[in-house]
Amino acid sequence: VTSLAGIAVGRISFVPGSFPPPTEVAAGTLSDAVAQLLTVQVNMIQGLFAVGDEAFVFAYATFSDGAIMEVDASMGLTATSTKTDSIIVDANPLRVRVPAGGTNADESIDGDILTVKWESSCNPGVPFAVGTGTVEVELLTAIAVTLTATEPVIAHPLDPATFFPINIPNGSRLALELTFSDGSIKDATPPTQPLTVLTVDRPDLALIDYSTGFPVLVALAYNGLGGVVTITATFPDYNAAAA
Repeated sequence: VTSLAGIAVGRISFVPGSFPPPTEVAAGTLSDAVAQLLTVQVNMIQGLFAVGDEAFVFAYATFSDGAIMEVDASMGLTATSTKTDSIIVDANPLRVRVPAGGTNADESIDGDILTVKWESSCNPGVPFAVGTGTVEVELLTAIAVTLTATEPVIAHPLDPATFFPINIPNGSRLALELTFSDGSIKDATPPTQPLTVLTVDRPDLALIDYSTGFPVLVALAYNGLGGVVTITATFPDYNAAAA
């Protein structure tokens, strides 16, 4: 092995116009038409743009005769990060991820921040080859937060207002989204997005319950007690907050 080049791919995008349908099936055989349909071009996106973004890692090994072979974790490929404030490595499956509080990484400044190593399980510690890979980490700026609630008014289950015919619900499901500087929108609803912190200003009136797998504002007070509850969502790693 003369060289090993690491690659971290977060996603792929199809090149527009790279897979046009055949104009006339009769002009060739059916297999020709199918081949034309399946001929595509893709771009591998190697940039990471938000905390929590991840990219799968593999490598290409070049041999002395010019042959090139793809190498992955099942063949003994491992990876390490030389800039752990930008990316960290998860072993199974082999991928890199932007950690909480992650910082940008620029190839022109930081160089290749991914190191890959290919070794045999039969001879650990003596790698076939070691190489590097480029991972660009360009974290977008969060510019807005949207917090929505399914119900504008809630009441305690023992409050008469929850009974027929008024039927005020006991809880209101919450959902949060972050809007970034490029216009993209990311779901930020906890607990699936643990970087989000939700608080209420009146814990005597309501609390946020996660027992159903998503946040629900639940009323606590009854017997004439009530008021307005303000929910605050903070995102320490995006420097954004909204009430």
